[in-house]
Order: sequence, then structure tokens, then C-alpha cells
Amino acid sequence: MSNPAYFFLPNISLFRPGCLNEIGTQAARLGVKKFLLVTDDFLAETETVRRIERLLQAQGIGLCVYKGVTPNPTLESVNEAFLQFCEMGCGGVISLGGGSSHDCGKAVCILATNPAPLEQYIGVDLFPHRSAPMIAVNTTAGTASEITNCFIITDTKTNTKLIFEGANALADVAVNDPELMLTLPKGLTAATGMDALTHAIECYVSKLSFPLTDELALIAVRYIFENLPIAVEQPQDLKARENMTYGEYMAGMAFGSGGVGLVHAIAHQLGGVYNLPHGLCNAILLPYVIRFNKHACAERYREILAVLEPSAPQSAEEATDLLIERIFAPADIQCIAVCQKCLAAQFAYGIYQHFGIIGAQIGEIARFTEMNFNSCIFVFEIDGIDAGGQNQAFKLFKQVIASADAHIGKIDF
Repeated sequence: MSNPAYFFLPNISLFRPGCLNEIGTQAARLGVKKFLLVTDDFLAETETVRRIERLLQAQGIGLCVYKGVTPNPTLESVNEAFLQFCEMGCGGVISLGGGSSHDCGKAVCILATNPAPLEQYIGVDLFPHRSAPMIAVNTTAGTASEITNCFIITDTKTNTKLIFEGANALADVAVNDPELMLTLPKGLTAATGMDALTHAIECYVSKLSFPLTDELALIAVRYIFENLPIAVEQPQDLKARENMTYGEYMAGMAFGSGGVGLVHAIAHQLGGVYNLPHGLCNAILLPYVIRFNKHACAERYREILAVLEPSAPQSAEEATDLLIERIFAPADIQCIAVCQKCLAAQFAYGIYQHFGIIGAQIGEIARFTEMNFNSCIFVFEIDGIDAGGQNQAFKLFKQVIASADAHIGKIDF
């Protein structure tokens, strides 16, 4: 008898333009009298926050705002937000933003119903109690944190990302209103979109995948390939934005139950040390991981390519190489800046980038790999080697990732 497959989702998810207008009704349904809105300092000053406040007020519900979320939320910001949650007498959280806001919000909700410190719950299914009520309002189409049962928090003392997972961390309501994404900058649109694409690809070659997650992952790949370039180049295209909410959501449904792999295992630490956008880190690492996995799951990569190329090569290895080209080679989208550090990136279905530009040092990538080799994320990846051969697997991967270190200062894609 095989092990059961689990599937996790919030109770309610809202879609389509204007669905944010339902937040008051959903908040009232949860029975909370005052919410803490968890967001960053930019979004805190936008009309969206005032709109949420009005919608809650119409239901007799109060709102206070925590605006200290950082791109990679830290234990300090979680504790700070939780203190405000307690001092203001809040009973639930509304997270507004992308993965950083949602992850910080989930952590606050867990602390609201479980004893501190948060660090004691690192791992899988260690939360004794269901979290406080939470509504996750998405402003990006990438992380799918609004629907997953995990969250990532940075420990600034060790510069590592801590992984928390469990059904008790699920939000109650997810809101994906594409109108909130029309002003998202090109760089963030592309980086978060690449995060979603990585979720779908990694889940499809995961050891934990099963037919339901497989179908969701393949549909997500098609939606993202077809709509991400449009959303980047034409930010006001509401249809492309709406389709990206479906693509990232289906990718989230897939990996939330089917897992991810090496790209995420390393990207988490790369982002933790250099405070880089998670989607950018994924895009940098994805080709190396695909090449590493090709010996074990090239046929799965060929099936992914077949969604995009009906006349895909019959050779699985050739198809895998072509998939890498489809992700990283097209040059129909201009070179743009992805963050204030002016990291150069060329977006199409992927990102041209190299490790030297982001400040990584020789040996760092292999070190991040070693740090995460036994993590709950790493073991999800199909690598063709059973648990008894992990040392050999790590040795092989170090050889592959060494090619990334060797090209510091060069464009390697």
C-alpha cells in the first residue's frame, strides 16, 4: 500500500477583477472584530489599504496597519508585528502584498495561537494549534504563498532561511484580484512570474508529485509561458494579469502538495545571504538544476516541453536542452533593472543573469547546497539516487554547481 497523497488549500479563494470588494463580507464571516494588516511601507500608503479599511468599516470591523515587512521577512519583523497584534487587541491578520507579506502574516497568526518562540516550529507539522484567522490579499502573481501551508522566515543572525510547514498555517481566504497587479513594475512582474514557473517545473519532477499535481503543473506552465511576457511588456493588460493569477495559483496548488526541489533549496539561502528577490534566485539556478536532473528525469522535462511545443523532439535529452532554451534564450523582452541594486536581467520566459553580478563568491553555491542537502525541500527532487546514496548525489551535484561558480563574472546562459 502506497503512502497517501495530501492536498492543501484555503477554505475560500476569490478571483477576477474587483474581487477585493468581497473582503468585508469574508472578514465578517470569520468573526474577527479587528484585523492587523501586514504589509510593507510602500503598500501601506496606497489607496488599496484605505479601500480595505472602508470595506471593513462597512461591516463594523476595525483595522490597524503593520508596515515593517521586508523583501525577505525576518524573525525580528515577525516578532514586531506580533507585538502590535497583541497590543492592539487584534484577532486576525490581513496580509497585503506578495510572498513576504503573506509569510510574515502566517507567522504572526501561528504565534497568536501557539506558544513562542517561532523557531521551535521549524520543520513539518509542528504547530500544535490552528492559526488565527487570516485573509491573504495578493498583489503579485508568483509565490502562491496565499494558498500554501508553508512560510519562510529569515534568521538574520545566521543569514539562513527557516522553513515552517503544516496544515495549521493555511490562510482562511485568498484574494487574487488582477486589478491590484496592474501597477506592479516590470522587474517584479518577471521575477515573481519566474517563481511561479519554477514551482510548476520543479513540482512536475518531484518525488511527491501525483496525477492531480502533474496536471495542475502542466497547465500552469502553459498559462505562464503564454501570459508572463505580455504582463511584463504590457503591464496594463488586465487579461494577461488575470491569466497570471490562474497560472501562479495552479502552480501553487501543485507544489503545495507535490513539493519543489533543488532550485528552491539553494535559492532560499542565496536570497537569505544576499537579500535578493526569490524569483531572481530561482531563475539563476533553474538551468543548472535541470541539467543536473536530466540524467534521471529527462522524460518528464520532455513532457513539459510538449505542452509548449507539440512537435517536441522525441529524444528526451534533446527536449530537455530545448526546454532550457525556451526558458532562457528568447530575447523579445528588453533588458530591465530588477531591483535598486541595478542587477541586470533580460526577461522573456526567463532571466539572463550570472552569480558574479549579485556578489556571490567562489564556493558559495556549493556551500548553500551542503547546508540544505537534508532539508525538507531538497529531498523532494528526483535525482535518480535513493536515500542510501545521498553522499554520491551530493558529490555529483557539487560537480554541476561548480560550473556556476567557475563562471563568476561571465554570462553563462
